[in-house]
Amino acid sequence: MPLNNSSLVEKQNIDDNRFPLYPTQNMWNFLLLDKINGNIWQVRWSTKSEEGEIISIREVI
Repeated sequence: MPLNNSSLVEKQNIDDNRFPLYPTQNMWNFLLLDKINGNIWQVRWSTKSEEGEIISIREVI
């Protein structure tokens, strides 16, 4: 199931196992890591699809 409607990376850079999802102490929040470039996002999970979101925490330029 997609987590958001827009891609986090360019299509040519998509790789299996590129984005591990790590749990946090809050059961509704996870950290999503891009193993290739080091970008990190907070994933807020919700039982209501319109309330879930992905927030950039750190983007490596």
